[in-house]
Amino acid sequence: MIAGERLRASLPIAEGTAENNAGTAIPGLTQAEVDNVIAIAKSRYNYDARQYPAATNERSSDDRLVGTSGLSIMSDTQRVSLTGTYTEGLDRALGRTPS
Repeated sequence: MIAGERLRASLPIAEGTAENNAGTAIPGLTQAEVDNVIAIAKSRYNYDARQYPAATNERSSDDRLVGTSGLSIMSDTQRVSLTGTYTEGLDRALGRTPS
């Protein structure tokens, strides 16, 4: 089995609250709720969600390839399998670049 995925996405997404003039307002979501989630992320995980670098219209890209193969060896009770994963990408949202 081989599976592949390619992602090319513009950042940031246009959804948000009506109070912050988002491109597409999410019904029922308030800016107070968003601020509460941001505060929890900062206090609990030391992650500053307001420093999201996507505000510069950069793009995120990611390529993934997964392969697996199996072989029965001399009986139905013994099996060898090989699995591999390859990932290459640029994830500016998390501040990571390809190595």
